[in-house]
Amino acid sequence: MTNLIKKIHYKSFDEEKTALVINKSTGSPNIQAMISNLAKIEKRNIFISNLLKRLLDTGKKVLLLSSRTEQIYLLHRLINSNLVSIYVGRMTKKKLTISSNKQIVLATYAMANESIQYDNFDIIISSTLLKYIDQKMRITNHSTIIDIVNEHKSLFRSSEQQIGIIQQFYVADYKCDGYASYDDIDYIDKYIITEFWDIIDTLPHEIIYQWINKGTSKVSKLWCKLWYSKPMSIKLRNDHFAVKDADILLKFKNLVTLELESEIQIGEFVKSLTMLKELRIGDNDHFDDETLCYLTNLCSLTLMRNTRVTIESLRCLTKLTDLNLDKNTTITDAMLKTLTNLTRLNVVNNKLITDNSLKHLTHLNHLTLGTNNFLVCNQIISDESIMRLTNITHLSIANCISITNKSIEKLTNITSIHLNNTNKIGYQSLKHLINLSSLCLINTNINGLELRKMTGLKSLTIKSCANITGVSIIYLTNLGSLKIDNIGVITFTEISRLTNLRNLTIHRCSRAHVKKIEQMLPNTIVQNLF
Repeated sequence: MTNLIKKIHYKSFDEEKTALVINKSTGSPNIQAMISNLAKIEKRNIFISNLLKRLLDTGKKVLLLSSRTEQIYLLHRLINSNLVSIYVGRMTKKKLTISSNKQIVLATYAMANESIQYDNFDIIISSTLLKYIDQKMRITNHSTIIDIVNEHKSLFRSSEQQIGIIQQFYVADYKCDGYASYDDIDYIDKYIITEFWDIIDTLPHEIIYQWINKGTSKVSKLWCKLWYSKPMSIKLRNDHFAVKDADILLKFKNLVTLELESEIQIGEFVKSLTMLKELRIGDNDHFDDETLCYLTNLCSLTLMRNTRVTIESLRCLTKLTDLNLDKNTTITDAMLKTLTNLTRLNVVNNKLITDNSLKHLTHLNHLTLGTNNFLVCNQIISDESIMRLTNITHLSIANCISITNKSIEKLTNITSIHLNNTNKIGYQSLKHLINLSSLCLINTNINGLELRKMTGLKSLTIKSCANITGVSIIYLTNLGSLKIDNIGVITFTEISRLTNLRNLTIHRCSRAHVKKIEQMLPNTIVQNLF
């Protein structure tokens, strides 16, 4: 099998640990010192641990290689799973044998090259320098190698010497155009760990516009064969697409997801994309009923500010279950109420959708409504419709003054609820939600005495809630995830009592405080946002 090499280009804001280190004796870069610094970058290690956690769920056997034992032990602590083992020096032969049989093995390069059989692993991750395993990679011919590329030019090594297909990914621990955030779990799931041989979920736009139709293409025939035949997701950008390029897209017979930026004019070609399951038109106003009615396999549709799509085409989409009408000014109550198969609906910042249509959509299990502006309240959706949506499991409400405890207490199937500036919804109704495990409170009137009674919560987000402090949060011993905008609401002693906590997100906290929390909760991943 041909190697698949996934190169992750990682940028860090930690200037101290990414600085060039010079060997005073030779005047050349001190490679070993820079590798040591690289292995200590906090957010980089959080990214790697998140990647490994997601790989646990795939059932794949994974080998991670590092040049530093300290990094191995740190990652093992962050992941905290009995399916993950350490493979380092000074371990007995018996322990090494047991360790090598775990699903994920964290090993040093030296130990791995000495005694590990690379053929036993589905995925190999290089966290520092790939060159140490190049030779074995060519021999074992693995299907997937994940190479986390270093920033230092002195440390940079090209995977082009590898035999195989290369995918590029870009991650940073600070805001950087073109780079995903280091703590973006969705990016890891959707792009990095997606099984390439079964589904390709991303398509670099350069491939469409430069490589595929050129006789001198750098892309192998294998690439083209895979791209043309596999399920594909494509985003067309305003600055990289012209109508003349449309015929290229026609070669992708299994295009399942298409996203169009506002100025894209797709022409007639889209009518032939009959396999399309998800379409994100967004602000694009070049898409109309005549075109949409051909896409009868659509399951998910995002319209937003589009004004040319109406019920005339929507009624043709009999498989449609997911509809996003954020900011849409065309789809009315009369149109929406006929789409009774919908299970997901987003009507945020929508002034047309009212109780008259919502009350008919009784199959909904995910509903997002309200406004993003706390100065603008939604009064047109009320208890009248909400209380009828008893299949709802995920509900997000923002600035809706006509929804109260009266309807919420009826929705006993809810597992996740997001409340933003909803002062008419409180503990009086939440106590009836026996399946509730995830709660987000932003500027609500729920107080600490009420919150402490909700002991079944596994995920909690608190923002601008003056009546809630750590005195109440410590009663929520099942919490696995906690997000708070003000670290001042909870003390170090109180945090230390949340022994099941695996993810803690805080805002603008000093580095000293973060380190103290990590010492108290060594199994918790702490994310400090600025």
